[in-house]
Amino acid sequence: MIGLSVTLKSSRILLLATVAMSMVTSFSVGLFFYNASNDIAIHHLALIFSFTFLAVLISVSIFQWRKCSPIRLDIANDGTMLLRQRRKGDNVDRTNKISLHHDSVIWHGIMVLHFSGNEDFRHSLVVMRDSTDKISFQRLRVSLLWMRQHCLAEVSKKNEFNGNLN
Repeated sequence: MIGLSVTLKSSRILLLATVAMSMVTSFSVGLFFYNASNDIAIHHLALIFSFTFLAVLISVSIFQWRKCSPIRLDIANDGTMLLRQRRKGDNVDRTNKISLHHDSVIWHGIMVLHFSGNEDFRHSLVVMRDSTDKISFQRLRVSLLWMRQHCLAEVSKKNEFNGNLN
């Protein structure tokens, strides 16, 4: 019996953060080359290189963001979890039975989830508030906090769960 089923899509907040980091990187590379010489031709080349570098980084970021397909996370009432992912162009869902790793970070606005499963399957997800609707985000957060407290307690009593701001 499924207690919660959440479809997670790519976050626009993470895309904007990636684009912002690309802009800062491009600006710093351009400044580095701009200050390297007093020649005006090198200054122009530095600006051209900086803008080209920025365009490439932003293009790659947007391409990777658009390539991501939605992921469905099913959590049963007993704490078992299924991760379903469909790659773009495929008609078959890849389903993995997973368990939440104790290193996962669950905050109010962001969750960094680490999963492990059978056959050395490891997966990490960054879930932002815009990855799903508000109610599903809150339900997922509460379910994961419950699982962390009840299901992982007997597995790792000695480990301290850092990074959890309740």
